Parts: sequence; structure tokens; C-alpha cells
Amino acid sequence: MTDFQRLDDQASKRTTDSVTKFLVCTMQPYNLVDRKEFINMVKVLNPRYSLPERKHFTATAVPKLYNEVRDKIRQELSLIKKDTISVTTDCWTSIANTPYITITVYFITSEWALKSACLACAHFDDDHNGKNIAEVLRSILNDWGIDVQNIMSITTDNGRNILKSIEELNLENAHISCFAHNINIGVNHSLDIPILKRDLHKAQELLQMEVKTLPSACPTRWWSTLKLVKRFLENQLPICNTLLEYPNKKHLMLEGNEISALEDFTTATELLEDITSSLSGEQYTTASAVLPLYMKIKNNLQNKDEDYLKVSNQKF
Repeated sequence: MTDFQRLDDQASKRTTDSVTKFLVCTMQPYNLVDRKEFINMVKVLNPRYSLPERKHFTATAVPKLYNEVRDKIRQELSLIKKDTISVTTDCWTSIANTPYITITVYFITSEWALKSACLACAHFDDDHNGKNIAEVLRSILNDWGIDVQNIMSITTDNGRNILKSIEELNLENAHISCFAHNINIGVNHSLDIPILKRDLHKAQELLQMEVKTLPSACPTRWWSTLKLVKRFLENQLPICNTLLEYPNKKHLMLEGNEISALEDFTTATELLEDITSSLSGEQYTTASAVLPLYMKIKNNLQNKDEDYLKVSNQKF
């Protein structure tokens, strides 16, 4: 028996390309290829393959793949009618507190296939005012051969800086407010209604006791509040039993009308959660669904007891 021979150049290249796509498509850190566990796994899968060092992926393989994908998208965009491209953009901050701006385009090919492409997720350390955002958007679009004035529609949230950038780009007539973002604003407003805020606070305070199976709520994520309330309602009996063991906590016991308020909140926001999720798709159009969904939300909320939930008066 002889030792395994090294792969020929073509087979080795195909394998390296596959590893590169894995790193990129699953957003793995480059140091993965330095980990002994990953190296051993690759050896088991193919003992004849020699995994390149991290520098090869950072300096050669990933930039090469980026350029290939970039050229492919450029080619696709060049075949699209100039005034049929839609855009979405947002400014956001990472967990590491690093500011970014992301821009994505949507278009339909000559074969009637709906496609999208993220053109940039760029570090944006400048002041996030309307003028700077407009300049970055114009620069990114121009870099991809897209004239700003040929954009059919641009969807953003309702931030003042974003809206100002739309004015700077003279795209007011093409602007579409993100309906999912509007839903988020509406729900957050409803959470400030005094009677609901009181009942939610009671439910939240109960979580500080010995019932450890309930999730806590994130103050900036209303759907975490929904999850908290649903689990609270599902566990009313053990919660009540726990309260009986703490006489000084009996004031937290929710009355029947307070339970009803939380049940109404759950019914209303479950629908909004489903709608928000459905509006987040990229493989189907969503603009045509906005009006029907708006009417569904309006009708649903109008059926709620206004003594508990006044969200039907919120403007989406």
C-alpha cells in the first residue's frame, strides 16, 4: 500500500472553491480553517486534499469569488430595463456597535424570474444625516451602473435621516414606506397604553419569582413581549400556585379583566407577527399585499374591546 497521493490541480481547486463557498454562504469566520477540528474533518473527507492556510482565503479565494458573483450580477443588471429596478436600504448597527448601510436591489428577468441582490453592506462611520446617506446610496448605485433617477421604487423605514436622503435624491415619488416597520411602530405605541402597560408590568414582575420556564421580554423587540405573554397565559395555574407561597406578592395577581387584556393583546399581535414575517420574503412580491393586509389588521383590531386595547386608533 502506498500513501495517498495529492489531488491533481483541478480537483484541488474544486475542493478549495467548495470550502470558500461554505465560508461565504454560511458567514463563517476565516479562522475556521485554522481550527484543528475543521482541518481534521477535511482530512477525513478527503485525505488527498491539502487545505490552504487562512491567508489564501482572505487574500485570494474569497475576493475571487466576490468578483465572479459581482460580474454575474452586473451582467444580469445590464439586461434589465433601466426603469424597472426596485431598491431597499437601511442603516443599522452591529452587536459590536459598528454602523453599516445595506442596499438591496430587486428586479425581474426576461424569463419573469424575480431576483434580488445585496449590492453592498458597507461600513458607514460618517454622520447619518440625509445628505451623507444620499451620497453613499448614489455612489453604490453608480458603482453598479444604476442611475438613481431610473429607480422605479425605493423602500425604507420612516427615519427622518432616511426620508431626508430620499429628498436629496429626488425620489419622493418613488418612495414606499416599509409596512412592516409601520406595524412595529404601531405595536410599540400600543405597549405605551397605560392599562396594557400596567398589566404587562405585572406579568413581567411575576417572572422574577420562582417560575423559571417563562421567557423574559426584550424592551426593543415587541415579539419577545408577545412570547412572554403567551407563555404567561399558558402557565397561569403554576403562577397562581407560586403566588400563594408569597403573601407579599399577592398584589401581582391579575384580575379577570387584566387577563382579558393580555389575551386580546396576544390575539392582535399574533396576527401582526404573522403579517410581519410574510412581508419579509424576497422570493415573492409584497407591495400588492399591503392594502389587503392593512384592511385585515384594521378589521381585526376594531373587534377588540376598546377598554383594553386602543390599538385600533393607532395609525399604521
